[in-house]
Amino acid sequence: MGNNKVHEGIGNEAIYLRIDQLQKGLLQFTDLTNAERLLREYGSEIRYIAPWKKWVVWEETHWQVDSGALIFTNQLQMVRNIYAELYKIADYRDRMEIEKYAIQSESMRWREASVRTAQYIPFLNATVDNLYRNPWLLNVKNGTVEPQPSPLGRRFPS
Repeated sequence: MGNNKVHEGIGNEAIYLRIDQLQKGLLQFTDLTNAERLLREYGSEIRYIAPWKKWVVWEETHWQVDSGALIFTNQLQMVRNIYAELYKIADYRDRMEIEKYAIQSESMRWREASVRTAQYIPFLNATVDNLYRNPWLLNVKNGTVEPQPSPLGRRFPS
């Protein structure tokens, strides 16, 4: 009788863990989870400009308007990074499911769907005005110069 309660608890814990993983997007294989993967892996380098209906991609020193090749190159690399997860999965059935998902995700239909879905992730949406937020940054050939504030304007306590 006591063992049943232990098994009940374990079963319930497993259900709660699974629900938690589903809510975090860790188990399902959808366009949205691929879009969120794109955000995790390339979120600092890509933005979608809705009025233009274009992606822009950070190119070392500036934002480059993308004709489609750059975002899809990043998206394909993101999909191919899924294969590395196979090393971390002990369960054979889970590995097979992830492999199948990765192979399907390489199809143009799935790739287009995940890029289209990523357009609606708020963090990736930008306006032209907020791409270059700091007017004091200066791009040069070998990097970006960020002038330091002048000590002359500071007040020091007496």
